[in-house]
Amino acid sequence: MACTLAFSILYSRLLPRTVVSVSPRADVSARAHSLSQRFFVVTLSILLFVFYALPLSALPLRSVLRLEADEGQRGQVQSGLTADYYRELFVNRNDSIFYVPPFAAIGNSLGYAGVTVILSPAAGLPGRHCAGPSRPAGAPARPIDYAAVGSLGGDARPGAHNYI
Repeated sequence: MACTLAFSILYSRLLPRTVVSVSPRADVSARAHSLSQRFFVVTLSILLFVFYALPLSALPLRSVLRLEADEGQRGQVQSGLTADYYRELFVNRNDSIFYVPPFAAIGNSLGYAGVTVILSPAAGLPGRHCAGPSRPAGAPARPIDYAAVGSLGGDARPGAHNYI
């Protein structure tokens, strides 16, 4: 919270002195003309695909493929497509007290999302109203600006962990 407040104060002090263009720039991309440039573009495209797309596609593929023996299985391994991993989501084999059925977990997530959708404007709109009209460029920040950033700009995870 202190870091958020410190950065908001620093940001409000430095922003009036900084000129930032918000108009879009002209297209600055250039075509690859030489063989080395084309090689670089192709190599980079392949590396991006390997490092981004393959891991993302491996997770769902691995969840429907059986590649090794089940625990305690003897004999030949039967590999291929399976839905066993998804059926096991609905079974609490260890009688764990922390087990939550998938549809109950979906309901919990949607419930928290709904509460967030309601509380966000309920917290933000009155805060914006209390802050008053926008201040002119170069005007010093008011204490209410720092208070709003400090209360609403913090990391959401500690609050969520306290709530749970």
